[in-house]
Amino acid sequence: MLELLVIVSLIIGAIIAIRDHYINQPVRCPSRVLLKGKTAIVTGASSGVGLETARALAERGARVIMGAEDVKRATKECVHIINSTSNKDVFVRELNTGLMSSVRDFTSEILKTESALHILVNASSVSAPRVKRLTPECFEYTMATNHLGPFLLTNKLLGLLKSSTPSRVVVLTSEGHRFCRDIEPEALNNKLRTYMGSFEVYGQSKLCNNLFTLELAKRLQGTGVTANCIHPKTAGDEIFSKSLKNNLHSFTTNLMDLIQKVEKLDARSLDYLCVSDEIADLSGKYFVNSEVCQGSRLSRDKNLARKIWEASENLVGLLPDERH
Repeated sequence: MLELLVIVSLIIGAIIAIRDHYINQPVRCPSRVLLKGKTAIVTGASSGVGLETARALAERGARVIMGAEDVKRATKECVHIINSTSNKDVFVRELNTGLMSSVRDFTSEILKTESALHILVNASSVSAPRVKRLTPECFEYTMATNHLGPFLLTNKLLGLLKSSTPSRVVVLTSEGHRFCRDIEPEALNNKLRTYMGSFEVYGQSKLCNNLFTLELAKRLQGTGVTANCIHPKTAGDEIFSKSLKNNLHSFTTNLMDLIQKVEKLDARSLDYLCVSDEIADLSGKYFVNSEVCQGSRLSRDKNLARKIWEASENLVGLLPDERH
């Protein structure tokens, strides 16, 4: 059943890709802003939209730190970026957002080596497995990777972002947040509850991305740091490919190739949020491509956003001096 859903999702993604690429032409960031002297961190940067966003920022001359779980793959891609952009200020740092220990190691290194941070792109994302999966730290896998890790990462780096203003936080979310019809902050980890199914669990993690952005923007008012979340139109990358069994790979290869080509255009949407002067003063917004859109009712609930934030603080063990 999951395989069928994945195939359907890929076919839909391919149709959207064809439509957007050949008919609507996805919005490309028109800004000619250069980022020489600016530092950016992009997570999930070994493939997909994260990789292409890192490439786009490198093309603008930024110092780019690619956070990636697959260091070998990311290093190979980093070499390609350096060669194609002539920007030698691009580096890879190991980061698994599903492990809070990895997030803490990564941020500790960043705080030791970097004197400024102007752009933080939380682009790491995974699909939910068919059955419940816990990380070695006993967090539900999808929630840990898609929300709790980025939540901890951002909070650990907020001081650096605040001292580097104007600066921006961009969070990769999804229209999949609409799959979630209900969420209980006190049971956010989903460690003990009956597993709700992959689409519901994925949607819950994406809803948390939206709510996190909403509350983050509120807490950052007046600091010079903005926070927005975005859903790029094309829905295919390793999020779906990780869910495929080997016997489906040959069937989906061509569809994945098409979608991944359009990811390069999707990355321009994230690039737009990173550099565009048009949205320099916008914060707490949900974008689909480069347009501000209205998310689900739950995603706009400010009281729920506060409760999710407080529950997340407790789950990741934020210390008093790490709380903003």
